[in-house]
Amino acid sequence: MAANECIFNLVPQELKAIEKSPMYRSKHDPRAPVTNSTLGVKGTTRLHGVGTIVKKNSGTMGRPDRTSAANPNTFLKKKTGPVYEAGGNFMRETSGRKSAVPKKHERPILGQRSAKNFISVNAVEAILKVPGGRKEEDPRYMTKSDFGKKPAYLKQVKEQIQRENELIDQYMENQAGRNRSEAEEELEMMDPHEQEELIIQLKTKWDSVNQSYQKMCHMVTFDTVGKLRRKTELEAELTNLDADIQRLSKGPVYLSK
Repeated sequence: MAANECIFNLVPQELKAIEKSPMYRSKHDPRAPVTNSTLGVKGTTRLHGVGTIVKKNSGTMGRPDRTSAANPNTFLKKKTGPVYEAGGNFMRETSGRKSAVPKKHERPILGQRSAKNFISVNAVEAILKVPGGRKEEDPRYMTKSDFGKKPAYLKQVKEQIQRENELIDQYMENQAGRNRSEAEEELEMMDPHEQEELIIQLKTKWDSVNQSYQKMCHMVTFDTVGKLRRKTELEAELTNLDADIQRLSKGPVYLSK
């Protein structure tokens, strides 16, 4: 039996009528003209629902009823217009004018001669004149007296740096001496015989470790991981023993109490 087959499908079902919603009716008049519309206003044919053009009075050149036409007899006559009072006598500004052209009877004085020697005056002016338009030359530092010498301010800077270093060294020495004195109070010096004995034991251990290391130091490739680890451990142990021997051989050793 298929999945979509069922015995209830044989029972006749009641058909329900589909209710339709009422048709939409606008509350506005569909035959009213469109507001401010100019569609189809030209020509003799008027479409349904289009707007109309309302012509206002004086919308064109003048009123159509000619009620505002001017009377040709009431034109502006002499001395009938508004009266304007003058603001005072007009004065033209003459301060920036050039001098007037001489009249025809104003002749200049001719035949005047000067005793001035223009050649000598020009020569003196040329000699005393300061030359201009010259480009300033770059200063020549090689001709200076202090060229190639150490500047004096460097000596002052070196002395200041030296004084600062001396103050820093003195402060560090005082601080180190204070720390050393405090550390010496809390530390105890190792017995020299015990120190020598410890150095001998470390050297003996270093010989035995070195003997084992010499057996495999020539190996470059290792077939097992254990051999590689053994060689690495021997190298690290030899390095630590060397460091301990050198530390004990430097001088007295202090131990914490």
